[in-house]
Amino acid sequence: MFPRILVGVAIVSASLVGVPRASAEIRSLATTGVWTAYGGTGDDNRALCGLSTAGAETRRIAIQQYAGETGLELRLVKESWVIPTNTRVDIQFQFDGAPPIPMQAVGADRTLVVALTFEQSMPFMRSVRAGRQIRVIFQAGDELPWVGGLTGSARIINAFNACRGGLAPAVASQPFAVPAPSTQTRP
Repeated sequence: MFPRILVGVAIVSASLVGVPRASAEIRSLATTGVWTAYGGTGDDNRALCGLSTAGAETRRIAIQQYAGETGLELRLVKESWVIPTNTRVDIQFQFDGAPPIPMQAVGADRTLVVALTFEQSMPFMRSVRAGRQIRVIFQAGDELPWVGGLTGSARIINAFNACRGGLAPAVASQPFAVPAPSTQTRP
């Protein structure tokens, strides 16, 4: 049996989601169980919303969405990792006794990032909402599986979704006047 390492309430900060503190503005929106919902802007000044949990050995999981995006970004952070930039890492997520879901992360420094399309994000978030336990399995290396509780995740997903509702869609703009289309037809 693996120890429960994702316990405790996450403290929302720029480092929690892997964003430098100098330019990010992240604020906590709600905390329930071991989960926290947050919103704000990332280091590139794009609005984002997310939810996270933290545990022993400075391990963190964050699920976030940026304004203008339809998919989600999963971030696994551990302060002691030293991952070469653009390292591909095969991992699996398992909820309760369901079969593991294989995914590929891209790593750099102390962070692994998994990009989920909109279609992939729906069943993943349903599992986070309905599950009792999440397990992250690393297919290579010597990192032991991360195991943690999902207590409070349903309420936090509601706060996350409320935040996402306020994300402004990406709108194309031009620095010049665009002529109106002609309503006349040519002979």
